[in-house]
Amino acid sequence: MVKTLSMLIHAQPVTVWSVLLDSIEDPQRYMPDVDGSSVVERLVGGTAKELKIGWECLVPDGFDYFVFDQGALREIKAQKNGNDYEPGLLRSFEYESEIVRKITVRGTPYIEKYMVSKKYKDIRRKLVDHPVFSGQITIKVAPYSAQNPMSPVDLQFFIVLVPKSAWAKEVVDRENEMVLAIKTELQRIKERAEELERST
Repeated sequence: MVKTLSMLIHAQPVTVWSVLLDSIEDPQRYMPDVDGSSVVERLVGGTAKELKIGWECLVPDGFDYFVFDQGALREIKAQKNGNDYEPGLLRSFEYESEIVRKITVRGTPYIEKYMVSKKYKDIRRKLVDHPVFSGQITIKVAPYSAQNPMSPVDLQFFIVLVPKSAWAKEVVDRENEMVLAIKTELQRIKERAEELERST
């Protein structure tokens, strides 16, 4: 599943960012189905190499393939009509800190890894050991208008979930549950940020 959710928040980017960080530390405030959570590790940042995959490919009707040399990934390419393209599939993401969180949602424990880039107001939330999905949620804080500092903030969640199971009904039900949980989280982040903005 690939899905984008976004919400306009009438607050300053710094306020929205602080609420996002709070949602990592205290998810019960923002996600009603959380039974418990704890931060198990904090690490300094670094650079992550990321790959664009099929639906982001800049080559229409192309396909991606990987070139390995003695087990190490050397190149990623797309091909169309027998021609190779390199549509910038390798990207780097620089982040200042990494937070590993153990969380239990509706009785299901799993681990999430957060890579936090304060500089770019960007968070990468990766599912680790989730029983149903692998994948990542990219969270971005984007001012709606760069010219107007009082404009609302567009909080964006880019969701990429890859099911581990072939059971279609279970996958669809769990996808719907996760999307609903993220919508609730977005709404509560909005309410909290706007409440903080009004009180200052």
